[in-house]
Amino acid sequence: MNDDRSNCEVRDHAHIDINQDSQRRDWAKSFGVTEDELKSGDSASKVRDYLQVKDFINRLNDYVKQHRDRASTS
Repeated sequence: MNDDRSNCEVRDHAHIDINQDSQRRDWAKSFGVTEDELKSGDSASKVRDYLQVKDFINRLNDYVKQHRDRASTS
């Protein structure tokens, strides 16, 4: 994987090249996720949508767990 930035083209801000270390690192930092989580797509909008759905599911699971725990203690 070539990470040489001296011979690079203008970056397409809508596309994630997961084969470039620098792009994986930069996009992961931008989204606040691990580089592995970027494997959900090669476009920034697809990754953003995936992460929003993932976050929603995690919050929903937490909500259900809290209410299940309350119901079992009453």
